[in-house]
Amino acid sequence: MNDLTSRLVCRAAQEADGADITRIDAACLETGHATFRADVYDWGSFQRSYGAGVARVGVLNRRLVAWSGISRVSQRQVYAGVGETSVYVDPEKHGHGIGAQMMRDLIEQAELQGFWTLTAQIFPENQASIAIHERCGFKVMGRRERLGKATYGPLKGQWRDDMFLERRSAVIGTG
Repeated sequence: MNDLTSRLVCRAAQEADGADITRIDAACLETGHATFRADVYDWGSFQRSYGAGVARVGVLNRRLVAWSGISRVSQRQVYAGVGETSVYVDPEKHGHGIGAQMMRDLIEQAELQGFWTLTAQIFPENQASIAIHERCGFKVMGRRERLGKATYGPLKGQWRDDMFLERRSAVIGTG
């Protein structure tokens, strides 16, 4: 932990955070390496995605600099403890350990809420995100890749591969 991350306050997302979540989301979507999603989150769409899972923000010096969330992968009861992670950091704060700190907080919250498996889908070009996930216990399970001329999914008319990562809870079977 460095000076910046030691001052980062992670807490539950609130409606008042909506504009900052939108600002960070828009900046990250502009990179082209964040998500297949084309539309920027506003508070309503953010809540629909993460409200039934985990929705967190990171605040540094009273400024929201990151958001993270876990969305449930299925409504089926058998998958109640399986979620997909998202961590987005203001590009001005990249490279300072904020993403890793947000991921550690997200994992802690996930375990408190009964998630036993976390997944992530990351573009292979987003090496920083893959590295953060691996440092936090995620394993690369595979790469969804090109079959003929197409790859896994479209983004702005271009088909892209993605890496599939997974992390099992450290507390499985301890209860």
